[in-house]
Amino acid sequence: MLLILMISTLTLKWLFPMIHKNALETIWQSIKIDRKYSFTYIKIDSGCIPDLNLGLDNEGKRCLVLLRPNSGSSKEKPVANIRRKNIELFSGADDELVLLLKDDLHSELFTELAFAIYQKIRIFEEDKCAPLYIKLVQDWLELFEAKDKKGLTIDQVKGLMAELFVLSTHLQASLAIDIDIDDVVKSWTGPYNTAKDFSLVDKDIEVKFKNTKATKVTISSEFQLTPELGKELEIWVVSGRTSEEKGANLTTLNDLIKSLVITKGGSLDVYLKTLLMIGINHETIKTYDHIMVVLEKLEVYNANMPSFPSIKRTSIPKEVSKVSYDLNLYSLGDFKLLEEDI
Repeated sequence: MLLILMISTLTLKWLFPMIHKNALETIWQSIKIDRKYSFTYIKIDSGCIPDLNLGLDNEGKRCLVLLRPNSGSSKEKPVANIRRKNIELFSGADDELVLLLKDDLHSELFTELAFAIYQKIRIFEEDKCAPLYIKLVQDWLELFEAKDKKGLTIDQVKGLMAELFVLSTHLQASLAIDIDIDDVVKSWTGPYNTAKDFSLVDKDIEVKFKNTKATKVTISSEFQLTPELGKELEIWVVSGRTSEEKGANLTTLNDLIKSLVITKGGSLDVYLKTLLMIGINHETIKTYDHIMVVLEKLEVYNANMPSFPSIKRTSIPKEVSKVSYDLNLYSLGDFKLLEEDI
């Protein structure tokens, strides 16, 4: 039975390939409001099994509407009543589940959410879609709430770019193997103020950015190079130089990661919530677009070897804390696992 179900799911995905996310904007732009109705909407995709629609209300506000089948009693159908400042989910007339964007400032994020819902439920049976639809909306709610965070310095932006590059590298590697894409995204733990930037099943990774000509990186804590029992520990050093004309910025790296997550059917909200921990959302990320960096080289070092030069929490008195020091890379040739141009 499981094999039959797997074959059936794969067949449905082959028979009904997804439309591209950019097509959603085209659909919204094509809608002509009919003021005889509260909402005017069009089905996203004829190959989508559930009746999932993009629409506009009478004021031109964007919405996503799931029409539930008429069969079954009203007691069996989940009722939605979620009211937030920028977004609402409620039960409308004629078995409609309406997700309404109240603030156009979040239209880009709303498109991401609409596509994520479409991606997840497009081959589900109609009578089973509503609970998943509601859950997905609940998972994304906090992304529509404004959070006050201090802006990032230029060095912090470069460090974040290095982490996003490392994340994209792992996501690209996962496309060719059987691994849960959401687990890869969740391995990026740095924004949650953990000791290491990445925590994988078999190893931890500390990521450092340095200017191309620099010969050292700064270790900002006695915990950063303290290995966890039973796991390897690596330092990934990303080298680059600033440029006013070319290179990557936070937006280009962010778009790449979102594309990779979507390609493998991952939950985009997991990644976006991680960014939100450091005050980055679909709006604030654009304020850093002027910071362009040409990423040039990746070097990976084995920091788990006993002879690797480092200050570990386990090797200093408990009275000593908040240790910070520079690590000279020129003398670490014996520990280098990889060096490659980006």
